Amino acid sequence: MGATDSKLTFRKSVFRLFEERNIAWDADDFWSLFWTLPESANDVFSLVGASDIRRARDTTRENIETLVDKILHQMDRIIHEPTFPSPQYSTQHLLNCCRVLTRIIPYLYEQNDDEWERQFFWTPRRSQEEWRRFITASITWRNLIIMQVKEKELYISATHRSGKGWTNRLSSLVTLQSLFLAGFTLLPTLKSTDQNLVNYVIWETGIGCSTPIGSLRDNEAHRAEVLRLLLVLLSQSMYVPATQYLRKGSDSNGNRWVQSLVAGTREKKIILALLCSLINTASNYNPSTWGRAAPSVVFLNDTREQLVVLSLRVLLVLLDTHSPASMAHLLEQQQQQQQQQQHDDGVDEGEGGDDTKDDYATVEKEWSLAAEGNKFMYYLSKIHRAQDFQFLIDGFYRTLSHPMQGLNTYLPASNKMSKCYFEMTMLCWKLTQINPRFRAYLMETERALDLTLVLIYHAMENKLDPSQVGFVRMCVFVLQTLSTDRRFGAKLNKPFLGHASLPSSIRLPSSSAASTFSGSYADFLILSIFNLIATSRGQLSILYPALIITLTNLSPYLKYISAPAASKWVALLGSFSAPGFLLADENNPSLVKYLLEAFYNIIRYQSSENGVLICSIVRNHLKFERLRDLNLEQAMHDVNQKRQQHQQRRPLIATSRTSSSTSLTFPLNHDDDPTQQDGGKDDPSTSITPASEKALGKRPEEGGPLQPASSSSPRIIPQRQGSSSSTLSFSSLALNPSSSSLAAPASGFRPTESWLVSWQNQWTCLSAILTIIEKTLPVIQKVGERQALDTIRSMDFGATPTTTTTHIHLRAVPWSEPIIVSCQSALWAHIYLFSPPATLPWQGTHIRLFHIKPSSSASTSPPAPHFASPPLTPTF
Repeated sequence: MGATDSKLTFRKSVFRLFEERNIAWDADDFWSLFWTLPESANDVFSLVGASDIRRARDTTRENIETLVDKILHQMDRIIHEPTFPSPQYSTQHLLNCCRVLTRIIPYLYEQNDDEWERQFFWTPRRSQEEWRRFITASITWRNLIIMQVKEKELYISATHRSGKGWTNRLSSLVTLQSLFLAGFTLLPTLKSTDQNLVNYVIWETGIGCSTPIGSLRDNEAHRAEVLRLLLVLLSQSMYVPATQYLRKGSDSNGNRWVQSLVAGTREKKIILALLCSLINTASNYNPSTWGRAAPSVVFLNDTREQLVVLSLRVLLVLLDTHSPASMAHLLEQQQQQQQQQQHDDGVDEGEGGDDTKDDYATVEKEWSLAAEGNKFMYYLSKIHRAQDFQFLIDGFYRTLSHPMQGLNTYLPASNKMSKCYFEMTMLCWKLTQINPRFRAYLMETERALDLTLVLIYHAMENKLDPSQVGFVRMCVFVLQTLSTDRRFGAKLNKPFLGHASLPSSIRLPSSSAASTFSGSYADFLILSIFNLIATSRGQLSILYPALIITLTNLSPYLKYISAPAASKWVALLGSFSAPGFLLADENNPSLVKYLLEAFYNIIRYQSSENGVLICSIVRNHLKFERLRDLNLEQAMHDVNQKRQQHQQRRPLIATSRTSSSTSLTFPLNHDDDPTQQDGGKDDPSTSITPASEKALGKRPEEGGPLQPASSSSPRIIPQRQGSSSSTLSFSSLALNPSSSSLAAPASGFRPTESWLVSWQNQWTCLSAILTIIEKTLPVIQKVGERQALDTIRSMDFGATPTTTTTHIHLRAVPWSEPIIVSCQSALWAHIYLFSPPATLPWQGTHIRLFHIKPSSSASTSPPAPHFASPPLTPTF
């Protein structure tokens, strides 16, 4: 449609949709314009305006209904035409049918008219063409009278209940026929044995296919067009508010489009062909091949990456869909699970069994229940061959490690950033949850360590980008899922010999005179989590629980933790237990609980191999003693005192920002650190070495604030004080002299004495740690610095009487309403933000699952998603 006259003709046909009522079904000269005139997707999106679709939908809906039916009828004729492709039934016509549907469908979802959608898409009926054939075949005097009825009435009569619903035909056309159509998405020679153009073969080699079938560039471009339409059909969830998402998915009015694919009565070979085609397309992707061509060629040859991205997105939407039965079960069990969790957190557990309480067994049962109503999830869970797992992890690692390798090469276009990092990470997380054999394969090989490195890299690279919060969350969730396997903790004890080859953004400073980092993978993970929290400016506050739980899950199995890692780990406790942070949010004390549990696990199960960490705990005994003696009145006194100090230092801070070059480290109050008072600052087990800019990446101008675990809580901003580390301040809480409670901060939370006591009762490991400190501190002070480690290693902490005994509690990412809703929101928000703007199907529609917060004109990053309701903090 390059000629101006053709574009004008097409534009007039769009106008006619809302200017004329009841356009006749047999007006083929008019309807055919929608699949014959456009020459590209840009033509459809630019000439069919959003206001045009809305006006036709609201004033002449019958024309929109007829247009959809005509397009489906034309697609049906094209696919079953033996001479396809031909001038009368060309590939361009089939592509235009897909493009027009892609343009229209989001605006039909936008109206949120469940009754109309059920009647039009899901009620079995005959099309006008089928109804007319029925009348012609059974002509009688009575039928002659029927044929004289107005065409609109005839159309209404066409909703005869004995016919097949158009939606079933639509999903077949899109997912099962157009995606496997010889001469369109397959080579023309790949006809089935009965000369049928539809042939369900796997696109590429990999899982389920060892012989390549071959494909042309046009075949891949056509697959991308059809997958884009399929993604639009599955996107109805974007128009459901987050508060209603899970409940709507549990009833019969949920996303029928997704359910028709994942739970429909389709043949096994059809489901496997689509599943394996999508997986193999994604896993065979190699971003490094871009470096072999000139940049001009790279930007022109982008079809392959578009196909990979769309394959991943469609696959993730299908895998992230739970059956209505599983959703109903989740809602029924939600309250019971919360009560059980409170019981587990607040009651001391006696010894017994293997001394391990593993949440993953419960989570696996829940995933099994979800897989019962999702065939894609079910077949993915049945993959078991080692070569298939190697193929999958090679694909994940090849894509995710590409930017790390690109930093060390000068090849043209080798630094091109892929668009599918988020999707690859989410698919990896889904696979570790759905398929226990895949997780076991990662542990039996070294691939779990490789995966850990790339996850840390992407988390550090995107920690300050609001549009990538969902991506960082996926990285953290994969780490937490891996940490629930005990073999992962044992793997992390291996020496990390490849640290020097890491990018500078995640490279850590040396702890000795050596030029490179010397430590284990466990040391690297602990220090990286510390840096991620300390330098993220509070952007990742919602992920604090997942990060700390990852360390707690691993704590019973870690050995020989180095001095820098030990000091940073203890420093986390000092910061999270600071009154300003502890009282800022209702769930912040849970972070202290997890840290105390981690330290207790180290002491109880690996004390002889972790003398450095135990020495660091003992020398920071004041932190633990303050937690024991903590009360609300004293805590608020400290908060107000810090606020006054901050106000007094404000002029000095403004001056120092322009004149001082002091680097800002993690917020830690050295006035509370006994190592500064006892002359222990030179002890490698207690000193806290500031990370260099090379280790932590580019420094924020004003440092990184530590925020509460809830993103809705007020910020806690560290302030500078000369050349020393910054101290915590919390200025939004004020002591109410007429009440024992506090004035509520912006989050609405009001800490009380009873609330604080209830959390202190859950810090069951604190008394055990204090008992260890009481026993060990006099001995260390007596023997001196050099003999302290040898003394601790020789002590038998297993025989030390304690007031509590706990199981090893491995906490998996819970299968809960907040997690499901937040992951779905993150997936669809990412799809919206990182799709080509020129052909973005949902552009300008009224999305209800999240809102897009526009970015400033000077910003180069995409706008950040803003959820319609406050983001849900995971409850563990």
